[in-house]
Amino acid sequence: MQKYITLLRGINVAGKNKIKMAELIIHLQTLGHQNLQTYIQSGNIIFSSDENNTKILSEQIHHLILTQYGYDISVITIPSLEYEQCIAQNPFIENQNDPNYLKKLNLTFLSKPLTEKEIDKIGEVITDTEIIEFTDNTIYQWYPHNFCSSKLANTISKIPTGTTRNWNTIQKIQEKLEN
Repeated sequence: MQKYITLLRGINVAGKNKIKMAELIIHLQTLGHQNLQTYIQSGNIIFSSDENNTKILSEQIHHLILTQYGYDISVITIPSLEYEQCIAQNPFIENQNDPNYLKKLNLTFLSKPLTEKEIDKIGEVITDTEIIEFTDNTIYQWYPHNFCSSKLANTISKIPTGTTRNWNTIQKIQEKLEN
């Protein structure tokens, strides 16, 4: 069995798309997944599965959420080794002494690479103090000031094939993976 992390986009945010994680775990067990855990209420799921295809896993979970809750949301499933590689490749590790490091650093996971149009939109709104690094399936973002009022953060949050977590959440999920 392989360990996976599934990230749900837009769950339990501002009172929308409400799903109780304990209830979701019960539904996910019907798919044959094991060792199910969640972290906070924003749709972070850790589990083991015999299925090796992340696209199939994401489609199964998407279908379950659509049929059980009526939410057509993005579902991104990542093998644990790939998740750990994303953490190891953090391009902003030199900023870790910043007292607000865990809140200023965000990581967006993408289910497919960005389009040229999405990249152009990001380029139009980034400020001189914000820094981003792209890979095929992630966007690392450093917000030295206020993430909540950032046009960049707002633009990235509108990418329908992505979901963002702050570095604190990224690390907490990693800790759950290791236990």
